[in-house]
Amino acid sequence: MTVFAAIFGVFTGAVSTLWPRPTIEPTNAPEASNPFSGIFKVANNTQLYPLDDVRIEAYLWCAKIGRGTDTTPPTMCERGMASSKQQWNKRTLAADDSYEIDVGDVLFATPSALLYADISIKVIYTPWVVPYHLDKEFRFYTRRKDDGGIEWLHKPID
Repeated sequence: MTVFAAIFGVFTGAVSTLWPRPTIEPTNAPEASNPFSGIFKVANNTQLYPLDDVRIEAYLWCAKIGRGTDTTPPTMCERGMASSKQQWNKRTLAADDSYEIDVGDVLFATPSALLYADISIKVIYTPWVVPYHLDKEFRFYTRRKDDGGIEWLHKPID
């Protein structure tokens, strides 16, 4: 029984170490009042092998646009159609490599009119040893800060 537990522990540790871990992280917008001046950083956090044929799809779940101060989320958000740009796709991310996506390319609105947004970004990729595509989706929403700026925060996938 102890041998089985040890073998299972080694196998589980190896899989968790070698399993691909793409990430997407938002950065703070350099212009506090313009959430579109920020970027999302797509990274391969695997230290041993590249991710091939990396593709990005962005989805707008919902947005509140207009004048005023009501930044509460809409009562109902549904995932919209995927959008993508050619420069986001057909990339290879080496171990610990990354590239950036412009937030303005995901949402098409006047920056000063954005009161709230809820988006998700999916990374589709082929790990070095797996012959088919895997994907991982990350969801984000905006929150107005005390200084009037807007920041992007992680939101669990429903």
